[in-house]
Amino acid sequence: KLFNQKIQGIYFWETVRFAVFNNLSRQLVDIGQAHTKRNSWQDKLVAVAGLIINSITKNPFHGKYKVDFLLFDHPRKINVDGKEIDIYTYEFIEANKHRKFDIIEAPYLWRHKTSNVRLNRKYSDNEILQRNLKKNVNPLKIDNNERTRIIQLENKIIKKFGNVKVNLLNITLKTLNNFYYKVNYYKRLFIKRKPKSIYVVVSYTNIPIIAAAKGLGIKVIEFQHGVISDYHFAYNFGEPTKQLQYFPDKLLTFGEYWGKTKGFPKQTEIEVYGFPYLNR
Repeated sequence: KLFNQKIQGIYFWETVRFAVFNNLSRQLVDIGQAHTKRNSWQDKLVAVAGLIINSITKNPFHGKYKVDFLLFDHPRKINVDGKEIDIYTYEFIEANKHRKFDIIEAPYLWRHKTSNVRLNRKYSDNEILQRNLKKNVNPLKIDNNERTRIIQLENKIIKKFGNVKVNLLNITLKTLNNFYYKVNYYKRLFIKRKPKSIYVVVSYTNIPIIAAAKGLGIKVIEFQHGVISDYHFAYNFGEPTKQLQYFPDKLLTFGEYWGKTKGFPKQTEIEVYGFPYLNR
């Protein structure tokens, strides 16, 4: 009953399970690293400078206004006809120009590449900067009972899979610290902007944003961004009737096929939206 358990008031297993899955997969199946990372000191120096500048110039808190919705697009942009765009949300954004909304864009490899940056495109750099400062100055702590439960779970995972290194305690502490400060940041933003709905691409990398929205009764809608099958761990939860706390209310799929995964949560509404980019 891991989905029912809390650490410091957070349903922790939902927040760490995909990281644990990736950790085990790399050891047991040698799947490798999914995406490139930039970790040199030069990259980090440029990243910090960019975070500071963008925190000021593209801060999502600037201005007193309300929106119909907020959209968190995919940070990785693709060059299409000479424009750097998010292929999953570009057509949706173009079709909704008449509505009031902001796009919140996260950096990809510490950079923003979107072409034609409009006034309603904000950056998440301010949140990243604040979160990293706060979690280092005042990290979220767990009590001895919670620590014991995590270690017991780690031992069960090791017993199940054999000679693996999980370090579940470190994964949990790191994840919950990010979760706690990110949720608080976006709750404040949502209270200020008063959106009726939130759109996200890749729910499992935006769990704190989903938690913040659902905690305020705001509907969360996800755009499908790739293949969903019985083997995609982020969309399969074993028993589909499990009640998840941090999963979208609705999934916009490429077609009817994609909503038929066996372990997909029954609590989530499926709507066929299509994939305009692929069609075009």
